[in-house]
Amino acid sequence: MRIAGWHKCSFVDYPGKIAATIFCSGCNMRCYFCHNRMALVDSPLAAPISEEQVISFLKAKRSLLDGVVLTGGEPTIQDGLEAFLRQVRKLRLAIKIDTNGTDPFCLASLIDHHLVDYIALDLKGPPEKLTAITGVDYQIEALTNSIALVMNSYIEQEFRITVLPEFSLDDVLVCAKLAFGARRLVLQQFQKPDVIPEANGTSRNWNPHPASFFLALQRELRDNFEEIILRNVDLRENPHKPHPTAFQQDFALAVGE
Repeated sequence: MRIAGWHKCSFVDYPGKIAATIFCSGCNMRCYFCHNRMALVDSPLAAPISEEQVISFLKAKRSLLDGVVLTGGEPTIQDGLEAFLRQVRKLRLAIKIDTNGTDPFCLASLIDHHLVDYIALDLKGPPEKLTAITGVDYQIEALTNSIALVMNSYIEQEFRITVLPEFSLDDVLVCAKLAFGARRLVLQQFQKPDVIPEANGTSRNWNPHPASFFLALQRELRDNFEEIILRNVDLRENPHKPHPTAFQQDFALAVGE
């Protein structure tokens, strides 16, 4: 398995757990808003991180960790993914996978072999905009199969939408409709990446939506999910007034509360 980088300890990548986060190298998409562009392709300049190095660390620190997160890049395109996860499973650590949902067969195998405990599946946008957003010829059938697979599984799960500045309210609602009935929807604020593809530098709107936009979405969608979480959304009444906890917590709405 190709590993582009890792965080040895994270308190935010696996809800409710202390986890090591592993960034897999390589992705089958080219989303212009990606924050992990260093993981999109293998770089000859990057110092390689071996599976052995990671597993050795996990063995040494497993009493301090609850789990491991595999993110990307895209974990499901990795050769040797299941073999690596079997080693992690022997350490009795929980496993979370962040995925774009393009390989339902891989996800099915991970679920069937009990090699994943939590799947976070990204919904990139409404179907008619997926090719433009991801930079590839997007196959919606693979995504819908992955959504159904995850929703009908026993594992913890969340479906995530990064609310891009270009999205209208209807865009997000159409995107969310792909996972209606799911346990958890996460609406996360767009954050401008440090590295921007040259072709997108001057043609994009980089101004994120205000909190009122997210709250409107939450109201519109509350009957379709058990829980809706707003992530990295500034809910302060006055965004210019400093508040140390403004960005540190998810804002969750449980239906019926």
